[in-house]
Amino acid sequence: MTDKYYGPGWDPLISPLLALAERWNVKINDVMTNYGGLRISWQPPDVGYDLEPGQLEQFRTAALAVETLSTLICDQCGQPGRLRDTSPAQTRCDKHAEGPTL
Repeated sequence: MTDKYYGPGWDPLISPLLALAERWNVKINDVMTNYGGLRISWQPPDVGYDLEPGQLEQFRTAALAVETLSTLICDQCGQPGRLRDTSPAQTRCDKHAEGPTL
């Protein structure tokens, strides 16, 4: 994944997942902002790459946790934030807010 379609405040949130994906040979197709939070598109390793039992479910759970947490963390600074009623929707702290809370 080379293109980045999310704010810098989410870097600390997504970086560990990207490192895990690399270590387990999970392909990250896309990480983008959708409805104010992160959406992660990924696929399991290619045939022939064996994961330990439960690793795929661990990755799925981690990806879902990152997506969920992104709706609570400002995408600009990484501080606690709230989903804002903007177009498009954004998760922002009070300092970076541009619209009312959803």
